[in-house]
Amino acid sequence: MANLHSLSRIGFGGYRVSADSKEHYDALLYALASGCNLIDTSANYMNGESEKLIGKVLRQNPQYDSFVMTKAGYIQGHNLIVLEDLNKRGLAKDDLVFLSDQRKYSIHPDFLNEQVELSCKRLQRKCIDGFLLHNPEYYFEQQESEISQEDYYVRIKRAFQFLEEKVSEGKIRYYGISSNTFPLSTLRENTTNLHKVLDAADEVTSDSHFKLIQFPFNLVENEAIKPLHGNSSLIELAKARNVVTFSNRPLNANTDSGALRIATYEEYIQQLNEEDDWGVFYDSLKLIRSQLQKSKLDNDVMDFTVIRYLNENWMKISTPEAVIQIFSEHFFPLLYQLYEGSVPEQDMRFHLKLYEYSLLYSKKSMTHKAIVLQREMIRKGIIGKDDTRSLPVIACETYINSGIDHVLVGMRNTKYVDGLKTLFWPY
Repeated sequence: MANLHSLSRIGFGGYRVSADSKEHYDALLYALASGCNLIDTSANYMNGESEKLIGKVLRQNPQYDSFVMTKAGYIQGHNLIVLEDLNKRGLAKDDLVFLSDQRKYSIHPDFLNEQVELSCKRLQRKCIDGFLLHNPEYYFEQQESEISQEDYYVRIKRAFQFLEEKVSEGKIRYYGISSNTFPLSTLRENTTNLHKVLDAADEVTSDSHFKLIQFPFNLVENEAIKPLHGNSSLIELAKARNVVTFSNRPLNANTDSGALRIATYEEYIQQLNEEDDWGVFYDSLKLIRSQLQKSKLDNDVMDFTVIRYLNENWMKISTPEAVIQIFSEHFFPLLYQLYEGSVPEQDMRFHLKLYEYSLLYSKKSMTHKAIVLQREMIRKGIIGKDDTRSLPVIACETYINSGIDHVLVGMRNTKYVDGLKTLFWPY
């Protein structure tokens, strides 16, 4: 059983990995073989498929002793059915945070108990090393109830009491909180205040197993090293109280101008030529027009909102995630409607080429922004101007040198692992 204080500096982030992917399986196995012994996931990541992947890899490769963290609190996807079943039994009805019909939130002991059991089953483990409340600040976004800081910390304390019971039962080893608001000023009303969280843990027991906090930290969002928690930074306060820190979103920053990927993709985008590549869009458009005619529809291709949007923006979409959303939720459903459910393979090749090139152009946009950021960091002396390593490696080393204990990175293929494995252990 991996020791909390003997974990690799870089952890395998399970945000977008799935048990259905051989690439993800191979990446996690390669990370383990390369010395990574820290894995982070959540019950809601890929609707539980992330936990299933981790359970599968670790069960089939028991030689790797790993510290596995998971999280709970979100109610969406399969968890909506879990909540409905609990409610039918008279459980988890209290303190429910309503966000929408498809999104709810709870850290009530009834719900957390079910999540512990489900996570153990998916992870194929009798005991979870680290169990975190997942962004409990959603409490402040509920629509149908009055909110107060006092009630917020009452709920957290009640969750801690339950989690201490689970420690006594041997179901979890340590617990904590993952919060996007941890690094922010404690003067804000809707932030998660580590001082108050520590007080809640101390009120539950003087020998608390609250040992883990997770939060965003990257080259742009670096509030965790600023003195926003009284006279200390979040990282300093955590170290003073022997709480282990884990940074998430190390390569994905939220900025005033939108999402920023702290990575470059020169090897992928060298083939791009804007003038020539417009033919990719026109080929797809031509096929859609032809299908409209075959279906004897009066619509012009530009009558469809997603086509008009792509006509203006397909080379300018800012992130791959946005490209995936636009194509999966709008473009491909339109195709299936026009082709009456089955797109011929020869046509789909052209439509997929448009999708693939749109992804490449989003990476080109991200690369440009990342290069601008890198130059700014060099100008400020945060990173060295002669450092020829990749930007993700430089960034993650910078976080470790800033005092973060562990950096969680989404290494979804073996190439990502290769780029970061030199940072797994102190050098």
